[in-house]
Amino acid sequence: MDLMDLTALTTRLRAAASRRPAVLLVPTPAGTSVRLAVERFCRTRGWPLAESPAGADAMVVAGPVGASLAGAVEHTARQLPAPAVRLSLVDTAEVSDRLATLPRRLATARPGRAGHDWPDLPMAGTAPDRDGLELDALTVFLGPVLPHWPAGLRLGLRVQGDVVQHAEVDVLGTEPVTGSYWRGSARRHAAGRLDALARLLAVAGWPAAHLAAQDLRDRLLAGEPGAALASRFARLRRRVEHSRLLAAALPERGDVPDRLRGWLRDVDALLPDLDAAPPSAESATPPRTDGPSGQPARPGGAAELGKPGGPDRPGERDHPNGSEGADEPRTSAGPEGAAELAGPTDRASPDRPRRELAELPDLVTGTDLTTTRLIVAGLAPDLAALPTREGAGRGP
Repeated sequence: MDLMDLTALTTRLRAAASRRPAVLLVPTPAGTSVRLAVERFCRTRGWPLAESPAGADAMVVAGPVGASLAGAVEHTARQLPAPAVRLSLVDTAEVSDRLATLPRRLATARPGRAGHDWPDLPMAGTAPDRDGLELDALTVFLGPVLPHWPAGLRLGLRVQGDVVQHAEVDVLGTEPVTGSYWRGSARRHAAGRLDALARLLAVAGWPAAHLAAQDLRDRLLAGEPGAALASRFARLRRRVEHSRLLAAALPERGDVPDRLRGWLRDVDALLPDLDAAPPSAESATPPRTDGPSGQPARPGGAAELGKPGGPDRPGERDHPNGSEGADEPRTSAGPEGAAELAGPTDRASPDRPRRELAELPDLVTGTDLTTTRLIVAGLAPDLAALPTREGAGRGP
């Protein structure tokens, strides 16, 4: 094979691979609506969302980047393999047109760009262990750019082995935020619960249920009648509540199972009322929630996770999307694998996001990285609901 044939083959292979580009989605605290539009576009086109820069063909920044977040975004961009493409989107109206250009841009892109100064890898030092031993201590960061992770949240951890010994929280990129996207209507509130649910299921390693929750969320935001979505939601709820693997994966610390049950109850309570509400009801108040789990003050409710119960038949094997054969959650959720939530902002507690961020270091100290990610996904802090840029920390 001569050089011209090799070049032609390379061009054809690049064109074929670019038809389904892997997108690294980088949402910002002020970019919830853009993030939702990008997720919906990629899901309908069958484009995968990359779990790390190394596996991405394109990086899409969703929303305006505040000054405090810009450094992290640029650092992530430098990790993209050439010839990756970068897009910055700040308006939902431009999402479809600009994303549609990605295959063509990738097919015509050529590798080769200026080199970068690669930072040295962080090395572990030693520190006293809880058992009195001298073990390596390494500082690692989760976020602010991490799949299925609250946009703008950075969690600095000092770990020994796989156990978190110390944690500090910082919030980045909230300068352009004007308020929480999820506040204002019962429909958005229900969609926010589903957004939080989808992220938690993704971190728990259940991609089929994650995509089903995203699909329901987008249908709600598109204005589909609640009655038409009730059966879809019932199937998803039944699968989630009856999954023993999911119940075993969720940590009790941080009330993660209780929060998940609360999200399901909220959506169940809201769906029947969406169709009866007049158009002006976009400002309707969602159900009142009580306690840290965000569960509605409503009798009855979901069965204990992983156990049959409730109005549905135990052992039902319906796929959340309406077909059979849904996969169960995997039991691994590593630090690469994670709601800017949480749509379910509790209006009765405007200080709740600040309070939860302040409690987060204590919650994750003593856990491993997988449990830390599940706790954060369960808290689903709505960083856009913070009145100002805030951080919280915990001393040694």
